[in-house]
Amino acid sequence: MSWFKKKRAEVKKVSLSNYFIDPSIYQNLCDNGYSKISDNAEVQICVNKIADLISNMTIKMMENAENGNKRIKDGLSRKMDINPNNLMTRKNFIFHIVKTMFLYGDGNCICFPHFITKEGKVLLDNIDFFDMSQVTYNKSYTSYSINYKGKEYFPDEVLHFVLIPSERCPFVGKGYSKIAIDTINTLKQAGVTKKGFMGSKFMPNVIIKVDGTTEELSTEDGRNKILNSYIENTEAGKPWIIPSSLMEVESIKPLSLQDLAINDSIKIDKKTVAKIFDVPGFLIGTDDKFDKDEQNYFVDTRIMGIAQNIQQEFTRKLLDSQSRFFEFNPRSIYAYNIKDLADIAGDWRGKGLMTGNEARDWIKLEPKEGLDELLVLENYIPTDKVGEQKKLNKEGGEENDEEK
Repeated sequence: MSWFKKKRAEVKKVSLSNYFIDPSIYQNLCDNGYSKISDNAEVQICVNKIADLISNMTIKMMENAENGNKRIKDGLSRKMDINPNNLMTRKNFIFHIVKTMFLYGDGNCICFPHFITKEGKVLLDNIDFFDMSQVTYNKSYTSYSINYKGKEYFPDEVLHFVLIPSERCPFVGKGYSKIAIDTINTLKQAGVTKKGFMGSKFMPNVIIKVDGTTEELSTEDGRNKILNSYIENTEAGKPWIIPSSLMEVESIKPLSLQDLAINDSIKIDKKTVAKIFDVPGFLIGTDDKFDKDEQNYFVDTRIMGIAQNIQQEFTRKLLDSQSRFFEFNPRSIYAYNIKDLADIAGDWRGKGLMTGNEARDWIKLEPKEGLDELLVLENYIPTDKVGEQKKLNKEGGEENDEEK
């Protein structure tokens, strides 16, 4: 064997664990395995919260009208709001789209719509998901196509939801893996170190020095025999009575996680994860207090930004009409309480902007007869009779003056 081959063989035999007293210490305190962001608890909390809020919103079909947009209720609107996929509800359908974009599709989620012809009309029958692990792209800066299970699909054949447009091909999305992976690895290592530190056998809080033979102390059975002769035969809380020369007990204070600054490091990394995903810190435990304004800002910006992307893809791929569009309704996910809703409904009711039944609907009450007219203050008369008030009529005003 040559000198070089001999040295290489010697190097292969060297293991890093040889430099430790116990190989288990390395396993307890170090982790060099591959980490996926979907395996991190903080990332899952952030993504699940975003997906949960978006999927809680109803999907409405709207139509442009002269006096504003009006809601359309037909078979397609019901299909999209109840069960876009025949095997799941709308909530689970939208939840899966959002979670796939963030965690499993690297910023993409692709669905395939199935249509049927019935009585001369083309109807939406079902929307299936693509397995994103089997998707590849033929892409350039100006166009792209999708390869899935040996078949090529073009953009107008599928619903393609994109989280963040890629720089080189803006039609294909990109996720958060590259941005968040360093922070995720730090959190994972902190968790492994914390677990190993708390479970390490080198963290005793009591040391007992005894006068025993070498044979007794050299084995675990011998040490247990000496220890149990005092512990198992003594009631809880009852003091030990031992010869002064036989045993000495010392209490020690081991290093804590606070001494190692692990808790501070974990809190900082959690805040970083929250910033990356643009989620309020109180959702993952970095802030103790719930902030209503921060929650509503989160809905207005982060949640509605992703919802806009989804509803626009539905509109441009599933609707032929130039005046109709799909829209998520965010009212149900704002941080309102029942008093806020009642105050808003009462105020708008008094200003003639909302009927009584619309006001009741805001606070989840059933409609009642006679509450479908728009009223304004001044004894809540109908809006179309405001001009008939006597005080606005000149003759009526004179008669009132004479009477007075």
